[in-house]
Amino acid sequence: MWGDPGIGKTALLEYAAESAAADFTVLRCGGIRLGSGLTFAALHELLWPVTERISTLPEPQTNCFRRQLMGAVVYEPRSARPPPM
Repeated sequence: MWGDPGIGKTALLEYAAESAAADFTVLRCGGIRLGSGLTFAALHELLWPVTERISTLPEPQTNCFRRQLMGAVVYEPRSARPPPM
């Protein structure tokens, strides 16, 4: 979302989050200049509160998130790897 300062972007986002909170898990994060050089910094901040749920995703997504967010080394059987190009 973008727009001129003061037109209500933050208020709209807060309203949407509050409205959804009764039925959904609402995740929030905020960017800071310090994190701009870190790969996946915002994704890490956003998903950290729900990392215990990562294992409920399909295996390829679980492995991806574990590698990117937790620095885990994930073993993938040779048959699961894409063929070299």
